[in-house]
Order: sequence, then structure tokens, then C-alpha cells
Amino acid sequence: VYLNGRHTHEDSFSERPAVYRALLGSHYYDDGLQITALMPTDFYWQLSAEGFNGRQLSGQSHDKSLGVYTLGTKLGGDIGDSHSWQVGGSYLRNRLTEVSGSEDDHDDHDHSDHSGHSHNAQYTGKDLYIADAVWKWAPSGNAKSQQLTVSGEFLYADKPNQYASSEDFQRGWYMAASYRFQPQWTVSGRIGQVELSEAHGDHFHGQEMKESNIALSWNRSHFSLIRAMFTQQDSDDFDQAGDTLTLQYQMILGAHGAHQF
Repeated sequence: VYLNGRHTHEDSFSERPAVYRALLGSHYYDDGLQITALMPTDFYWQLSAEGFNGRQLSGQSHDKSLGVYTLGTKLGGDIGDSHSWQVGGSYLRNRLTEVSGSEDDHDDHDHSDHSGHSHNAQYTGKDLYIADAVWKWAPSGNAKSQQLTVSGEFLYADKPNQYASSEDFQRGWYMAASYRFQPQWTVSGRIGQVELSEAHGDHFHGQEMKESNIALSWNRSHFSLIRAMFTQQDSDDFDQAGDTLTLQYQMILGAHGAHQF
């Protein structure tokens, strides 16, 4: 999972794409154990396995010691001095779908923007499959003053609860491009879409939303930035979908680990 493995303050946008907000609660993190292995190949190849409690994904307490586990792989490399790439695939098994999805807790049929920012996933599935790809360009590999990053991900989750059929699923995608044209200035654009199945006990309501974003960021330093972002949402299924202008000031205190690719 490309974007979920990054700190949110590294993002080129004020919030994560709609498919992330719906299926991963914007940024999924949890208590658990991770094992990674870097393979002895001429190119970058990493394998990983993780086991989590799952409480942060479901938003509910439960008695399972292992609620979620994942398997993943990443491959990457360089093309000349100026180009680099990475592709990945991930599988997440959610053993808590019956805990979080079997109750008819949407009887009010409130179609507000459940895909908005949340600390837990509003739409779940037993099996979540994710594919991601990233390409970066910087003159002679020096990204300090100029860099172009193009990324995209596709997420698909099946079996929202025990009543689901093959027609009940969650899926979505996004594609984003970010261009640092001056050391302190970055312009970014993103498009995406989600197709969701909102559980109402033993039946489901289909929901869909298209979203596009454009952002301009000024980094005063590595530890602070000012950003303006315009978001356009197109949906007949979410009451709060619409156009939004966001002004953001971000400040980071203290040291932290190096950023990922």
C-alpha cells in the first residue's frame, strides 16, 4: 500500500483520496507486528507480512487477538539517473467483518458523506486487494529543486458482511501527479472514484462518488508549509458532496524517521 505507508505530513494534499477515507479510515494504523524481508536481487524487492489487532479498522472492541493480517510485496528500480519507479501489491484479510458489518446500524438511511475523514473505515470487506504504482523524475536524480511524481492505486474489497453476494463490494481508485517546480513550491492534481455498498443489515445500497483535487503548496522549510486546495465532488448519494476550498497550515515538531520512496 503506497500511500498508507507514508506519514500524512508528506502528502501533497490536505486529505487522502476518497477511496482511502472510505476503506482505510484515511490512514490505517494499528497495534501489531510487522516482518519485512529485502530480497537479494539486483533490483529492489521487498516482502512483508503483518498482524494487527484490527480495532483501528473496525472502530470497535473485540475479543480476537488477531483481527487483521496483511501480505505485501514491492518492486522498484532506477532508469538512468533521472527516473525511478516502484510497483506493489497488497492483500488484507479482515477477520472482523461480522463484528463491524452484521448489525443493521444504518436503519436511518443517512446518506451523509461517510467517505469523509474518519479514524476507522466506514466501508469494510473480508478481503481487500490493493495494487499501486509510482514513477518519479528529477534532473540527474536531484529532487531538491525539481521533481515530478506520478502515482496511482486501485483498491477492491469483497464480502462486506455475511449477507453479501458477489454484487456487493467496495472498490475505488485514484491517480495523482505532483510537480515541484521550485525548491519551495509544489503544484498537485488528483482524480479518483469510489463505488461502495452501504450495509443495511441483510441488504445493501449502492453509492458512488467522483472526486478531483488541485493543490498549491509553499514549503517554508522541511517542518512547515502553507497549502491551498480545491476539491470537487460529484455524487447523488452523499448529501455533503460538493465543492470545497481548503486553506492549510502545517507545522511539525521534533525529529522523525526518514521518508519512504
